[in-house]
Amino acid sequence: KSTFITNAEKKPKLMNRTALDKKRLKLCKQELEAMSRDAKGILQQQKKNISLDEMMRETQNFIERIRFLIDEPQHTVPDIFIWMLSNHKRIAYTRIPAKDVLYSPVKEQRGKHCGKIKTHFLKLPGKRPPGWNVHGKVDSYLWLGSSNYAHAILDNLPVGYETEAPLAESTGSHPTLYPANLIYKTKNIFQLRAHMYQARGLIAADSSGLSDPFAKVTFVSHCQTTKIIQQTLSPTWNQMLLFNNIQLH
Repeated sequence: KSTFITNAEKKPKLMNRTALDKKRLKLCKQELEAMSRDAKGILQQQKKNISLDEMMRETQNFIERIRFLIDEPQHTVPDIFIWMLSNHKRIAYTRIPAKDVLYSPVKEQRGKHCGKIKTHFLKLPGKRPPGWNVHGKVDSYLWLGSSNYAHAILDNLPVGYETEAPLAESTGSHPTLYPANLIYKTKNIFQLRAHMYQARGLIAADSSGLSDPFAKVTFVSHCQTTKIIQQTLSPTWNQMLLFNNIQLH
């Protein structure tokens, strides 16, 4: 709390703050100061043998209040969109909040998916269009940050890769330092066995009030489905799905 308020009270480098920025800063300071007073009150009550359940409820309340402050009503950095194209036509997409991949040298201030290989499922554009909910899957490694921290872009990649020569072009006063491609020459082959037994209490999908359920298992770029069990809401597959030649780096 004290770190935030200390930084907030410093003279800002940019003077073009909007009325919303000023009001939000005031709200955050007031809310953090109020939480600080509440936390001190809880510590004083602890001496009066406050129950563990009450302590947990108060702690959860602090977490919810902090989460409310984290969400910016007006983000300054636009979100990231990954589109799947076919014949120059946009087919499906996924949207990634910029704050989730934003880099900071301080680990606690870093986006939760920054510098990590993350799986994204693509969906159709528009409001609940007809068709399947998932139209593709892509694994991506995303990093968003200042060019001053460009040396940290590849820090979290799995070891064992070789890099091609960096791209020749430069942007402004900062030359492009990252490689054009990453080449993994060392690979490991694995086998995955998915034992699918039973599901219960599924949602009805047919006019009969039942369904014809099956399960789908996806791992990396491999996908298999179980057999279909007719007219039931509690299917028992008792089936093993075998994935051979799974390549991991």
